Amino acid sequence: MEKSKDNKLKIFIFLIFLMGVVVLYLYPFDTQFLSKGGKDKIVHFIIFTLLGFMGFSINKLFFIITVLMGGILEIAQKLSPPRNFEIMDAFFNILGSIVGAIIYKIKKATLS
Repeated sequence: MEKSKDNKLKIFIFLIFLMGVVVLYLYPFDTQFLSKGGKDKIVHFIIFTLLGFMGFSINKLFFIITVLMGGILEIAQKLSPPRNFEIMDAFFNILGSIVGAIIYKIKKATLS
């Protein structure tokens, strides 16, 4: 019973975080201040590393959702001026998701 409760809490936290990411990615504000020097790529990577870690800790379906959202959100930015689509942003979203899953697997293996 305790594991089910723990999983429900993980899902709840994951969904809240994901909704926040969706709002931040689609809200029409100017992000040019982040674009200088590739800082935005670091932000994309960190956000999706966290999502990938959380998603994989729940199950593989949530991890797949994270990877898909990495691409879908970037494409959806085309519809949200002044935001725009950048293939490298999508790349760092997806890479972050994969790294998050790898970190989770390493953490789980070392604690077992």
